[in-house]
Formats: sequence, C-alpha cells, structure tokens
Amino acid sequence: MVSTTKTSAHQKLAGKTIVITGKLKTLSSDRAQSLIEGAGGTINEHPSSQTSYVVVGENPGKKLKKAEKHNVPQLTEAQLLELLGVED
Repeated sequence: MVSTTKTSAHQKLAGKTIVITGKLKTLSSDRAQSLIEGAGGTINEHPSSQTSYVVVGENPGKKLKKAEKHNVPQLTEAQLLELLGVED
C-alpha cells in the first residue's frame, strides 16, 4: 500500500516531463501517472530531448534506449517515490 507522508508532493515535479518504461513493482501505471500529475508533472509516452526523467521498471523496452540516446536522467521506482515524498 502506498501512502503519502506529511510532506505534500504538491508541485514537486512542476514543469517536468516523465516517461515510464517497464513494469513498476509497487505502483500501477494509473497510480504512477496520478502521483506524477498530482505533483505538477506531465506523462509522455515517448522520450525526447525535452524529457526530464525516465522511470525505469522491470523489463524496460525501446523507451529506455531512446531515453539514453537523449541523455535523459533515469529514476528507479523507489527514487520516484522518494522524490514525491511518498513511502511504500
């Protein structure tokens, strides 16, 4: 179960664009998208030079290779949760 801590995740990702690749261990795609958007971020399907972060889950596909080509910083699911101030 994922719950928010006392620190609000509000706007921590304002202006940031996130791509998720692979299967996340604790978050569903919908929940991850909700948390990111709730923190002011935007979800994109495909990485580009404008992507702020790529969140890498299990069995990432071509999105990871494309993100690496664009030098997009990578986050694990745990790092994303920490950035948002969410604990699992």
